[in-house]
Amino acid sequence: VRQALSTYRPKLKAWYTELQASNLSTDADDKMSFDEWLKALRHPHEPNASRPHVEICGEWETEQLSEITADPSTHGVHIKCRLSVPTCKAAFMDSQRADQLGVGQAATNSAQTTLAFDEFCECVARCAVSKYFAVKQMDNGAKLAAFVKNLLGEMSEEDCIREATTIRAVRFD
Repeated sequence: VRQALSTYRPKLKAWYTELQASNLSTDADDKMSFDEWLKALRHPHEPNASRPHVEICGEWETEQLSEITADPSTHGVHIKCRLSVPTCKAAFMDSQRADQLGVGQAATNSAQTTLAFDEFCECVARCAVSKYFAVKQMDNGAKLAAFVKNLLGEMSEEDCIREATTIRAVRFD
């Protein structure tokens, strides 16, 4: 996870900074609020020709593919992944430092309701592991890489699953 996080950290930082400057931001600070996180789940980026609108939360399913012609191990095999808004809310709360948490209702921009960038990275990692939990062929680093690609609109969930689970035919020349 650390290696994948260090690889995608600049892209995540750019996305995080872009979100803070967008109309989804509800305040002028450099931390992500709980409301901003919920809005970002619904609209992770502005759709355009190269980045279509994507849904971060939902359920996806794809067939098991194989490069081996007529591979019987893939017949009727479907691979699913899913992520819910409550899971993302829990990831947000679990990513905060324990000393920031308290009892009762918190102020809008208190430490209880915001994530600094490092905490946001942890939140993304928690969401990634939850989303791709059922895809056993992916380690946690691959799950994080796939989630970041989804968040940035670089790759769909189905494509990420296919890339990780397709049975390869290795040539022996």
